[in-house]
Amino acid sequence: MAREIMIKTKRLIITPMPTDELEKRILEMPQGELRQAYGQMLEGCRREPENRLWYTPWKIQLKKDGSMIGDLCFKGAPVKGTVEWGYGLEEPFWGQGYMTEAARVMLDWAFSQKDVYAVEAETLSDNTASQRVLEKLDFQPMGIVGEEGPRFRREKQAAQMSMVYMMLGMCCGMSLGVSAGNMAIGMVLGIAVGFALGSVVDASEKKHRRQVTLGDKEK
Repeated sequence: MAREIMIKTKRLIITPMPTDELEKRILEMPQGELRQAYGQMLEGCRREPENRLWYTPWKIQLKKDGSMIGDLCFKGAPVKGTVEWGYGLEEPFWGQGYMTEAARVMLDWAFSQKDVYAVEAETLSDNTASQRVLEKLDFQPMGIVGEEGPRFRREKQAAQMSMVYMMLGMCCGMSLGVSAGNMAIGMVLGIAVGFALGSVVDASEKKHRRQVTLGDKEK
């Protein structure tokens, strides 16, 4: 059995909803747009079981008593490095920062997945609360109105490993320099080698990102 994914914050526990639970939830719902939306999620889970985490709702539960207060879902597997999400919270829990808290860690989770470089979202034009959540997470308006309303986008920060490698190189160079009797030269050489290696890593990541998001296959 695959290990259950569980993401925790200060006040919340967030887990992907099992397929059998999603099926039961749909059966208990009255007919309407919400049931239809959950039905589409279930279809995605069945159609692409390998991508189930990108279709099933993620339950948002309170740590203190386990009660479910809302959910967040992605709207399918990444396409050209981009995923879309939506979320909702039960009304008694509005205005307490729960949705921002959940969305922040789920954004981090999404960006930790392979070949995900952007997250997009749509909100109803009058849903200012949802728009505030996106603003707090540094989403930018795209100037596009989708099926639901204004569309927003947050891109993953580009890798900046050159500075990391430079610092590592400096530390290693200083250690070697002390052993050789000239710490200054060792430090300079370490910085130069570390920066060069980091720059190669950054360039490789940038090229891969371009290939994924733009379909650029140039060598």
